[in-house]
Amino acid sequence: MRLWQAVPILVLMPFCVGSASGSQDRNATVFVPAFSCSDASLGVKLPLDLPGLLQIGRIQRDAMDWIEKRNGYEVTHKYLILDGLVLGISTFSQAPTRYSVTFVEISDRRWGHLSAFKVGAEVRVARELLGVDASVDKDFVATYVGGRDGIEFTTANGELRRVVYKCAEDQPEQWK
Repeated sequence: MRLWQAVPILVLMPFCVGSASGSQDRNATVFVPAFSCSDASLGVKLPLDLPGLLQIGRIQRDAMDWIEKRNGYEVTHKYLILDGLVLGISTFSQAPTRYSVTFVEISDRRWGHLSAFKVGAEVRVARELLGVDASVDKDFVATYVGGRDGIEFTTANGELRRVVYKCAEDQPEQWK
């Protein structure tokens, strides 16, 4: 066997060993029909307008990701970084007080009011909220999706340590 033939085997071997030992795939997806970032019960609870969002706490860093030109207006994609909270948002030049949330990472208990999923809560509670049996995702490492949005968790010692919402960007055409 030549080296170029062995490389795929060497690259894939750790995944095979992990699977044989019973570990779960971090890339697994579990469908939860009721889940949405904007859902009143399971979604993230953020102020309705950009000025309100900018006042939720001390922003340590405002990091612009990229600017996109669309049909006569600009969309700015950026991250607002606070202590224990990272927000990915899109803002729109034609509607300066509007924003769309695309990403939320909660890693501190003080932001518990923003989500039904609380940092420090037992994994059992998060499973109950999602309506997912432990047998579906034993290690609680899957991405839970409903429609266009998803949520992931990092756990330690049976508790939530990090909650990550991944949200599809709302389009100005969808605003009422």
